[in-house]
Amino acid sequence: MNHALSAGLLHRWELTFVLALAALLPMGELQADPAEPRPTLTATAIDRAPAWDKALTDPIWQQAGVTPVSLQDPSNVTYSVSPERTQVRALWSPDYLLVRFDCEDRSIVYLPGREGTSRQRDLPYFKADAVEIFLDPVGDGRMYMEFQISPNNGVFDAIYLCTTTPRSGLTFMLDADVVNRDLFCIPEWNLPGLRTAAAVWPAAQGRGWSAMAAFPAKEVLKRLGRTEFSSSMKMRINLVRFDDDAGGATMFTVTNWAPVLAGCAHISPAGMGTIILAPKP
Repeated sequence: MNHALSAGLLHRWELTFVLALAALLPMGELQADPAEPRPTLTATAIDRAPAWDKALTDPIWQQAGVTPVSLQDPSNVTYSVSPERTQVRALWSPDYLLVRFDCEDRSIVYLPGREGTSRQRDLPYFKADAVEIFLDPVGDGRMYMEFQISPNNGVFDAIYLCTTTPRSGLTFMLDADVVNRDLFCIPEWNLPGLRTAAAVWPAAQGRGWSAMAAFPAKEVLKRLGRTEFSSSMKMRINLVRFDDDAGGATMFTVTNWAPVLAGCAHISPAGMGTIILAPKP
C-alpha cells in the first residue's frame, strides 16, 4: 500500500459519523473502463472453522485448492528477477471467510523498530515483508476494507469510504479528483471479530512463512443486510504480497493476484477480482 494517499484521514471522533454515512451510500456498479479481464478465485466450503490455536496447522486446509499468486506485468514495474512464489487458499463457512498465504521467502524482513517486533496494531507493515487483502463485499467500490499481515502476525486494518461514484480509467486506479475529494481512509477502524495467524516455516519445510485471516460474516456483510456467508455468493477481492529481500528498496517486489499498478491497490477498487463461495459438495 502507498500511504501517500491524498484522501483525508479521519480522526477517531469522526468515525461514528462516517460509518453512519456509509449506510446511506447507494449500491451500484463501479464506473470503469476494463483494461483486461479480472481473475476469479473459488473458496471451498467447510463445515467448521479451524481450531484457532492451531489455525495454520489444522488439517481442514487440506480441503482447499491451491492457487498461485503472481505479478502479471503491471505497466509501471519491471523486475530483473522473478518474484518469489506465493500460493493462496480460501475456505468458507457460514460464519467466516478464510484466506491463507504461503510465501516462499529466502530472506524474511520484519518492520524495523521495537513496534514492528511487538506486533502493534495498524503499523505500516507493507514497508517490509507482508501480505495484503482488499475486500469489497458489495462490489461497488463505495466501501472496501484493507488488511495487512506480517510474518510475525502484526496486523493493519483500515476501511475506505467513497462519497461519490467511484470513477476509474484503464489502469483501474480511481480518478484523481475522486481520491482527492471523496475517498476517506480510516486506519483507526478495526474489524470486530477478525482472526489472524502467521508463522515462519520450520526448517524442514523450507524457507518461507504463512499467514491467514478469518473474516467474520456478521461484520463483513453489514451493507448487504446479511449475517452469514452462503453458497454461490460473490465478493470483490484483491491479494497482494510485499517481499523485501534486502531490508530496503533495492530488492523489494510487489505481486498482485488481480494486477493493478504496483503500490496502488488501495485506490484501485475497480481492479479487484472476484471470490466465489463454492456450493457445499
